[in-house]
Amino acid sequence: MSGWLRAHGLGHLERKRTLKGSYTVEASLIMPLVLFVIFGAMKMGIGLCSEARTSSAYRKELQDLKGAEIFRNIENLESIWRELYGD
Repeated sequence: MSGWLRAHGLGHLERKRTLKGSYTVEASLIMPLVLFVIFGAMKMGIGLCSEARTSSAYRKELQDLKGAEIFRNIENLESIWRELYGD
């Protein structure tokens, strides 16, 4: 059939059909890769958001924490330990 199309000056019809099929095959090979990259980026973004939320919660807890008071308590415990058990 392709020889007949070429003989009658209709060879461009044959190429057109080949290109349409070619695009379909290429798209079927590329789309899973594209979707994998998109969903992977979404998963990384969600993980980063979760990590930032956790970090923010820890930062809030550390801001509420009284570091100097804890240090004084530790110093007091060390002095009590020395009084009880010596150096």
